[in-house]
Amino acid sequence: MPTERIVTNAPISNPEHPIWDQIDLVLERLAAAGIRLELDEHPPILGFELLAFGDHRSGTWFLIWEDYRAKVKFVEITSPDVERLAVMRAAIHACMDVPSRAQLLARARRGRSNPDALMRIVYAAGDAPDPDTFALVTAALSHQDAYMRDIATYGVSILGWPGFEDSLRTMLERESTPSVADHMRQTIATLGRSGRPLYPII
Repeated sequence: MPTERIVTNAPISNPEHPIWDQIDLVLERLAAAGIRLELDEHPPILGFELLAFGDHRSGTWFLIWEDYRAKVKFVEITSPDVERLAVMRAAIHACMDVPSRAQLLARARRGRSNPDALMRIVYAAGDAPDPDTFALVTAALSHQDAYMRDIATYGVSILGWPGFEDSLRTMLERESTPSVADHMRQTIATLGRSGRPLYPII
């Protein structure tokens, strides 16, 4: 089913942030366009916070995810109707503070030691490998800071791109922090499968 992910600038776990008013505006705009989405109850999802709005009959969903580990808040929209998906995308860009891909790339390139910037690029990436994301994550795998190497490994696990295997195996041979080495080994074993969170109802 056609799905898009849009990364926000908002911090996680902040109920006072203006993004919640922006989400209300998106829902109002969608309702005016004939896309009425209702708050959907769901079971807890380990490692993530999720606010879900959807229409079960049409299979249209507007999901607001928070990844606790990556500290990234992003929106996921999905619908079998590509025209409806385009309306949702336009409403989000009109009502919410969302950075462009160019802005995300520039931020990640400037802040090579910024884990939040790196993980925003990871979540903004599509399902197919792209050279910019691949290069930034690969470079972070050899960062001098163990935490950056670990979060880059987490980024690889989210993306699941098999092309990371050679880099991971090379870095694993050099890795001096046992917990990071274990994480790399676990991630190698899962390559080929995306680690993005899934809403159980979709």
